[in-house]
Amino acid sequence: LIINKATITVEEVLVAAKDYDGTKTAVVSDVTFSGNVPGQGSEIVTVTSFASFVDATVGTEKTVNVTYTLTGTGASNYVLASESGSTTADINVKNVIIVVNSSYKTYGEADPTFTGSVDGLVQAGDLGTINYVRTNSSVNAADSYEKVINAIFDANINYDVTVEKGDFTINQKEVELVWSSTTEFDYDGSKHGVTVSVKAESLIGTDECSVEVSDNEQTAVGNYTATVIGLSNGNYKLPSIGTQLSWTIVASEITPVVSWNVGELESYKYDGTEKTPAPSSIQVNDVDLIKDVDYTISYANNKNAGTATATIKAKGGYSFADVTKEFAIAKRIVTLTSDNGEKTYDGTALTNLLTAKVQLIL
Repeated sequence: LIINKATITVEEVLVAAKDYDGTKTAVVSDVTFSGNVPGQGSEIVTVTSFASFVDATVGTEKTVNVTYTLTGTGASNYVLASESGSTTADINVKNVIIVVNSSYKTYGEADPTFTGSVDGLVQAGDLGTINYVRTNSSVNAADSYEKVINAIFDANINYDVTVEKGDFTINQKEVELVWSSTTEFDYDGSKHGVTVSVKAESLIGTDECSVEVSDNEQTAVGNYTATVIGLSNGNYKLPSIGTQLSWTIVASEITPVVSWNVGELESYKYDGTEKTPAPSSIQVNDVDLIKDVDYTISYANNKNAGTATATIKAKGGYSFADVTKEFAIAKRIVTLTSDNGEKTYDGTALTNLLTAKVQLIL
């Protein structure tokens, strides 16, 4: 008596889609088969399958070859109708992210070497040599530029590549300042000040850059601090130190030449008013000094008859010893006259009958 093995027929096999991983390996998600005999107690028969894609590249409905084996406690009672078969499944593109690192340089420098990182490649080199480049490489003005560092790579159908571009900043170049060496000036009524410029060696090529300065031009005596507050070229910035310079205008020691109107000084006579003669000129090096700006004049004993004094004192930016000038106020000449009169002698003075007249002689 011969008992033949029952035949197991694979009706359907399902293979799961996968993302590209560089291999032909396929994963069977389900196998449907027929021919197994029910009611065999603890005897179990199962179809075990092994699958592989025909190649590893991305594609839809790609052919998958499958081989079958019987396993289980009852496997010896069965035979497969076919030990191999095929189906289809997808290999999807794999997502890859290239993150480009942001970078910077100082104005006038060459671009640095740009870098980045890659996440998701199955094998290094799948995108060729990845180069990181600046898309606005012709722009070199100091500023911040967003998303201008890109990644250049070889296309690969197995990947969907996302590039997160990097930012690039060109920082301002710090300049050196050159101040004038003279910081103390003698007052002379004109404007004085210090000068400052950008050191040519701190500029790039034929660049030009001027400075904006505050409190660097004054006339009056005093202490000042000149401060550089700006540059005309936006590619440059001020240094952290050396942007200020203290300077001063000091009072000038002079000997003024004072001229008086002699005729005026000799003409004063007492009349009850103050006499205030002014010099006809006060000069230094043939330049007239200005009253109440460069000097003041005061008077003493200048109302009553006698010797009066005019005193000239320095003011403002000039310094000199007080200059004094004495002048005379002459007394008035008084002439007394009386009217004619008469009376009979009575032993008393005649004054009660006379009117005295006082005549001032100018």
